[in-house]
Amino acid sequence: MAVTDQSLTAADQRLRASVARESARCLDGLDDGGDGRSGYDSVVIVGGAGVTGHTFAGRLARSRQFAGRVVLAGPAAEESRRLTAGMSLPGSVADAICYALDVPFDTLVDRISGGARPAPIARPQPACMAQRPEGEGWTFTKPGHWLLHADRLDKAAELDALADIVLGVGESMGLQAVGPDETLGRAVVPSIGWRAPAPGPPGAFDLRRAASCGIAAYYADGMTGGGLGGTLAAEAVLHGADPTAATAKALARFRRRRPVRP
Repeated sequence: MAVTDQSLTAADQRLRASVARESARCLDGLDDGGDGRSGYDSVVIVGGAGVTGHTFAGRLARSRQFAGRVVLAGPAAEESRRLTAGMSLPGSVADAICYALDVPFDTLVDRISGGARPAPIARPQPACMAQRPEGEGWTFTKPGHWLLHADRLDKAAELDALADIVLGVGESMGLQAVGPDETLGRAVVPSIGWRAPAPGPPGAFDLRRAASCGIAAYYADGMTGGGLGGTLAAEAVLHGADPTAATAKALARFRRRRPVRP
């Protein structure tokens, strides 16, 4: 969609100005004495199926210089009626993605949520456990914050357990699942690994590694690195600056005591 100043709310304009200031800060002193213009006329992003690659591509594609000259090379996404993947998108990262794609905040949330009302916005995420002692009915624990050690997660077993709870609680309330083989969600919010991605091949800008927050401290770190890093890497390419250095400055506060290492 084409965005004009009239289609942006006052909040959109403030957030966009904030991202622009952060971009200027991260690019300051990184142009190596050049003329501030990119030395490239096209970009091919290999394996860029995630938020990082799409944000990077979107920012470049909406520029005059790279319009029609950005290619995402990789397998096509598989469409399904089932919920097979998920994400947790911090608000500050959503601001960066809105800036990269040149869309208002409400438009991004509406597209992500599929038009759901109210939009799926959570602050902080509490949860409670459903339990069914042998021979008794369902009971629920008090709500609380949940933690999970990624190295010990058996995804299939966890999803099976959650499905049993959802179907069991529904049955106790007189509800019956309709077509669970097609409609039952099988998704978890992905978390980045405990180590940064290994270095890529020489001679290419390694976007995935550059946009890594380092050793994961929070499960949404991958989205933080992808949204902010992808946006700032694209800004660097557009202005003839070093994208690796620009993303390093943008993500420095998240990498403190969490160095990027293979």
